[in-house]
Amino acid sequence: NLDFRNYDGHTCLHLAVLGGYKRIVDILLQSGADVNVGDGKSGATALHLAARGNREEIISLLLEQPEIVVDIKMYNGVTPLMIAAEKGLPNISNILVTHNANTNLLSYHYSSSSDESEEEED
Repeated sequence: NLDFRNYDGHTCLHLAVLGGYKRIVDILLQSGADVNVGDGKSGATALHLAARGNREEIISLLLEQPEIVVDIKMYNGVTPLMIAAEKGLPNISNILVTHNANTNLLSYHYSSSSDESEEEED
């Protein structure tokens, strides 16, 4: 079962993304790993983790998957784009927006990705 979670709630795909192992990510995706499954603690998906880790190549690989949900939310309502904006990663933000990430979504803390980006510029 490729989507089995370890004691931290991570799947093999999550661990490959966290480690930056693009080839392993590719193999797992080709083998049927669920690109949208969240971890057991925060609900972070592979895309959230890749955005947090500034892993452009892995993000591009994940976004090639037809079933990916670009605006998927963690349990607290945070999307991958919000993470990229908060961390000040314009290259990651641009990739996500190019793939139709919604810049107007709000997290449960009521800030949008565009609000986060504006704060970074101040």
